[in-house]
Amino acid sequence: MIKKLKKATMLSPTALALAACNSGGGSTTTSNPTSPSTSTASINVVVVDSFKLAEDGGDGHGEKVVSVFNEHNIGNTTVTEYELNLWDDTNPITTVQQEMDPDVINTSWVVADYFAESPMVIEFNDPAAGSSLRDVLDTGLDIWNNNTTIVASAGNDSMENSASAPWAFSIFPIVVGALDDTGNIAAYSNSGSETVHYYHSGNGPDGGSGTSYSTARVAAMVSDIKEQLPGISESSVRTLLEKNSVYSLEDGKYIQKLDELTTLDASIDTRVRVEAVFELFESRNPTQEELDYWINEIDNNGLDIRQLAHDFAADGIEDNRVAPIEKMQAFYHFWLNREAEDSEIADMLASLAVTKKWGPTFDEEILDEIGPWFEYNATFNNYEELLNVDIA
Repeated sequence: MIKKLKKATMLSPTALALAACNSGGGSTTTSNPTSPSTSTASINVVVVDSFKLAEDGGDGHGEKVVSVFNEHNIGNTTVTEYELNLWDDTNPITTVQQEMDPDVINTSWVVADYFAESPMVIEFNDPAAGSSLRDVLDTGLDIWNNNTTIVASAGNDSMENSASAPWAFSIFPIVVGALDDTGNIAAYSNSGSETVHYYHSGNGPDGGSGTSYSTARVAAMVSDIKEQLPGISESSVRTLLEKNSVYSLEDGKYIQKLDELTTLDASIDTRVRVEAVFELFESRNPTQEELDYWINEIDNNGLDIRQLAHDFAADGIEDNRVAPIEKMQAFYHFWLNREAEDSEIADMLASLAVTKKWGPTFDEEILDEIGPWFEYNATFNNYEELLNVDIA
């Protein structure tokens, strides 16, 4: 593993702070991910953080994050350390993308005391041009379109249904919360079904803990995926993380936990389509028990997945409680039995900014591909037709 150091001056659009790491938590117990194949391609990972040591007014936070990343990444990776400077007006992620062409960006910087309860989807076009929020949203979209993955920390403020800004406002970064030694959501970790996508161990070096370290672990998984599957789309990266996750219900929160890579099969199988049924028609993730039960019913007991969708839709459909990008992908996974193109996700986001509703966006973006004969209408949820539709 090659490590390259680059120090530069950079900062957020507004007053920022690192996702401070807590004391305590014990030693890291997560094992290195195991991938079934090898690759010679080098993945470029940029860690945006503060690497200053105590004598320079810092605490070496960035070096600790890099050490956790290196511990859990098994591939041929170039890690570039990009120094966060709190007195510059430049958006660091934009600068990194333009100057360093990264495959993965690992970031722990947040806007101090500023939180996102949900990503900016319906209101996507509302932030004023030139504003900090508009800059964050545009940056997230630009990086998605350039096949770069941002992995960002959720923050350590013990907030429920909220994550630290700015990246939780964009649908595209993978926002990561922390698990404690028992495998539950850590008391310090921010959480939220719409804003926090995955959880991993928050244990760090020297007994420290925080979402910065869980973020580094997920960034290492993404790096391994991109090395093993060169050219993989951003949509498929997310689907693979879902397929490697374990679902759980904790304190009323439906969450996805990650540990290590066990599969690199990004195909749209029964698991992915059942997940999509929950995301579309229950507006939540399943528990692992629910997921396993319905997979077995479909694969082994002859249940038609359209019947499952019908039964869920009969109770009505809510528009929240699931990360918007997961719901976007679910449209393609369930109805078309394929992965969404990254450009299609970007188009769906643009449509949502106009329609302000999921139903009309579905009717506009998906029905054209399915065909004019299709009788189900998401705007009105005429769920009876779900038993009659001919889906892929």
